[in-house]
Parts: sequence; C-alpha cells; structure tokens
Amino acid sequence: MVLVYTHTITPRVRYVFKHVFVRLLGIPIDFTSILGEFVAFSGPKLSYTKQPLGNEFFIQSHSLLFGHGVETLDIATDHWDELPIFFGSGSDSSIPFDLFAASFYLLSRYEEHVPNRKDSLGRFMASDSLAFEKGFLELPLVDLWVQRFADVFKSHFLDISFPKRRFQLQTVMEVPVAFQYKGKGLIRLTGGFFRDVFRFNFISIVRRIGVVLSLQSDPIDTFREWIAIHTTLKVPTQCFFLFTNLSHYDRNISFFNTPFLERIKEVADYVPVSLLASHQSTENKELLKIESNRLLSLIHKQSGSIRQHMICISYPKVYRNFAQEGYLHDYSFQYNEIAGFRASTCTPFYFYDLESESQTPLKIHPIAFTEHHLKHTKSIRKARQLMERITQHVKNAKGPLTIVLTNVILKESVFSTPWKTLFIKYLRKHGI
Repeated sequence: MVLVYTHTITPRVRYVFKHVFVRLLGIPIDFTSILGEFVAFSGPKLSYTKQPLGNEFFIQSHSLLFGHGVETLDIATDHWDELPIFFGSGSDSSIPFDLFAASFYLLSRYEEHVPNRKDSLGRFMASDSLAFEKGFLELPLVDLWVQRFADVFKSHFLDISFPKRRFQLQTVMEVPVAFQYKGKGLIRLTGGFFRDVFRFNFISIVRRIGVVLSLQSDPIDTFREWIAIHTTLKVPTQCFFLFTNLSHYDRNISFFNTPFLERIKEVADYVPVSLLASHQSTENKELLKIESNRLLSLIHKQSGSIRQHMICISYPKVYRNFAQEGYLHDYSFQYNEIAGFRASTCTPFYFYDLESESQTPLKIHPIAFTEHHLKHTKSIRKARQLMERITQHVKNAKGPLTIVLTNVILKESVFSTPWKTLFIKYLRKHGI
C-alpha cells in the first residue's frame, strides 16, 4: 500500500490518486492529513502539498485539486524527457510537474466545462483542445506519464513492484444502418431506386433488385463474417445497434422489421449487444429509457454499455444522463473529426462530475480511432499509417486499445474491399 499525505483530502484528490495508483499501477492507496501518521508509516509514501515535509518523495501540488467548480486556466507546457507536461513544479518536487492535477485536468475534461465553441451538432471541437494545440492528441499521455512516474517512484522505494500491464486490442461494431437495401420499406426503397437511376448507378440497381427478390444477400449484412473473424483471431468485440424511430440523423431499419430483429437476436447469441443511443435521445432521457427497454425486451440480456450516435456528446450533460439511467460503460468518448484520445488516455476511467464534485459509477472507454477517421484520410496508405502510429503509442503505454468500425467495413465491392483487407490485416497483426 502507498500512503499519501496532503493538507486537504478532497474528492478530486481521491479520484485522481486512485485512478493513478489503483487503476493504472494496480496498487492500493490510502490518504492522511495527519503529519504524525505519515511520518510513522514505514512503507512507500509521498506527500502532496505546497512544501516538502522533509526528505520524503514529494510532489508540489497545483491548486486545481483543492478548488471547486471551473475557471479559465492559462496553461504553459514544458517537457519531461520527451513527454509534454504542464502545471510545472519547483526544484524540490521529485518530478517536474503536478502529475495528478494535470491528469485530473485531462480526465475530467475540465476544458470542456469552460465556455467553448461548438460545431453544428453542439460538439466540442478537437481543434480547440489543449492536446491538439500542443500536439499530443494521438498520445495516451496520462498513461505514459504514469509509466514514467512509476519508474521514478520505484527508484525511491526499491521493495515496491507494480503489476505488469499489457496491450490488448478490442473492437466495437457500430450499426447505424443494419442493411443497405433489405427492410427499408416501399417509400425508402423506391426513392433509393430512382436515385440510382438518376446517377446511372447500375451496379446498385442490380444489387437492390437482387436483395429485394432474395436472390442475393444484403451487401452490409456482414454480421456473421464479423463474428467469425473475431472468433478466429480471438479479438474481443461487441455490437451497438441503433434501435429507434426514423429521423433526419437516425436512419436505421424500423424496429418492427422482422429480419432486423432476427439479426440482432442472432448477433446477441455470440457477442455482447448494446444500444447505440439515437441522436434524438441526446438530451431526452425519456426517449433514451424507451430505446434501452425496447432493446432489452428483444434480446433479454441486460447491458450496462452504451454508445452515442453521431458522437453528440454535450459534455457533461449526456454523461450525467447515462449515469442517472444506470449505464456503467460508455463507448462514445472520442472526437468526431480527428482520431486520437479526447482525455489523453487509452485506459477506461470513471466519469467525474465537476458540478457535484463526485465520481460516478459510469466508466468511460476511450476510442482511439474509428472507421470514419480512417476513411476521412481518403487513402489506404494514410489510414494504415494512422492506425499503426496510434497503436504503437498505446503499445508503448502497455494499455488497452478500443477502435470502432461499422458493418460497412466488411462490405464486398470495388471501393470497399481495400478497406476490408486493411482491417483484417490489422486485426491479424495486433489482435493476437
């Protein structure tokens, strides 16, 4: 056990120290604000306050973990070896910055609570983040900081050891549209047919007719292949289905459609199935509950996981809704437009509500990159470079890596097959 002395034990202090020591380093921790108790303790310990007490392992504290609410902060960055850092400390500190305040700033998404710009769907923009500005968006920086801190800490306490972390890849299949042609209904089917005619897309016309007449399978009904690939390569996966009424942004098959319902139940027999919360439910808790119950009544399996369609994460309101509805795992945490780590970590962390100054039971699973990010590069070569670059950063941090694809990635067509090949090669290389 590690004992931490600090002059005031706040919820913020408990949250971030437990994240660092318990969840990242795998070692128990306790706190004290009683000097005599700290001095008498014979095991590994550190003080976290303004001035060192003696010759102990000392980290000079920033004021962030002892405050309440949010305020605009001016942040200057420096470097610790090759890693960017901020909230620098004085020469008495055993490391050159306040690791815990800096980690809390990133994990709590402090910068998203102060006034900021939004895109057309109300999303915080990656280009306005500190990570983008300072060039560490693709780094799981908190994990790398803690790894470096552990080395320094062990050099002071030779008897301490931390469990080894290891890289593990997991995938998420997001299903905003289950079928390209099947189950669309007469109006949508007819509209799609005439759109293909006007565009002279004869290949799509032939496929559409073939699917409607049950002469061939739907091009994006790739769920069985997805399950088979992941089973063979032993890569953990799960699927999130959009299961709501048709709207401008939510364009999936009707939840009354029998083939759609059968496919969801079939997938749920092999991998975990959860809700892709609709754009309509972004700030509508009642609709979110209806969608959750609707899916539960179909698969008869309780799921504590959720992902938000269109990544319409109005932070922190959407996460408060998720937490209040009893969800325990979120797989939405990413930027829509740029790949990388929104909270500068690859490791799941608990949602900390700055309004109530409390840790919630909702665990956020960071998403490193998605199919949208890869195809946005408009190049197989650039997409491969992006995937390998981020994957190597996570391997250096010995952490987990979660990526999100859709059922379209396994589609067979002239334009889609190279992306399918890229994905399968990537799983074979990194998923074992």
